[in-house]
Amino acid sequence: MKKIFCFISIVSLLISGCQQSSNGGTTTGNPLISFKMTGSSSPATVAFFRPSLLSPWLLELFKPAMALPPPSLQDSSGATVTLNEAWIVVKEVEFKASETVESGEVDGDSVSFQGPYVVDLLAANPDSFGQVRIGSAVLRRVKMKLHNADSLPTTAPTEVLGKSVYWKGAVNGHTFTISSREGYEYELAGPNGIALSDNSNVLASIHIANVFKKMNLSGISTTTDIDESNRFAGSNLCPTIDASASDLYTCFTKGLKNEANLGRDNDGDDELGGGDDSVK
Repeated sequence: MKKIFCFISIVSLLISGCQQSSNGGTTTGNPLISFKMTGSSSPATVAFFRPSLLSPWLLELFKPAMALPPPSLQDSSGATVTLNEAWIVVKEVEFKASETVESGEVDGDSVSFQGPYVVDLLAANPDSFGQVRIGSAVLRRVKMKLHNADSLPTTAPTEVLGKSVYWKGAVNGHTFTISSREGYEYELAGPNGIALSDNSNVLASIHIANVFKKMNLSGISTTTDIDESNRFAGSNLCPTIDASASDLYTCFTKGLKNEANLGRDNDGDDELGGGDDSVK
């Protein structure tokens, strides 16, 4: 089995050619849930208009929101990082309905969303994968199978074609890409159980700012393409992710896993905040 490759926590998702399926979990009374995948708010923020002296009550009433470009990101060396593209292609999302912290995964009921889903983590608004009835009122684990894109929505750059992951950015003014043609199984779980009820919003989120903050990209001094065949070797590249990692490709794949979370988005703001239950 391939190494687990997590992709979940900035602001969004674009879905292409998807189809929902269910294997089990249809017992009457089991919760109907929706599922989204997005990134955390750190690389993409939302600003609210502040009340003015002329119309404080009006602006407080409506509080129109506007999406802002990602703020300046940094790597572990303090180098400035910008991120322009962050795409993943998901073939299937599967929830394990029967699991305990002590015993781990137990064979049994499972439900899934069938893709492929072409996911834009930097989209302005995350789209739902759909709704499905899950076979348990408590969720601890989700599995995602990544898939090389064989077709794209019109909004996706052509570079995503044939890849399961494609990110593009710049560090200290030097363009870099991180991509993969490998098929991965991403698994997200934690010690906490998420209590579910009908119409619960389940959210998977990647904290992208933390991924970069834990990687040393200062060795990139020219246009660089990082993938499974060009892993960009180095030393001490991400000690807080994996002290034994000897290349940025490994740092990236493991960093995505470490900085991902799964939770119930109680207020529907597409963000896992302090008031939202999560597995971690």
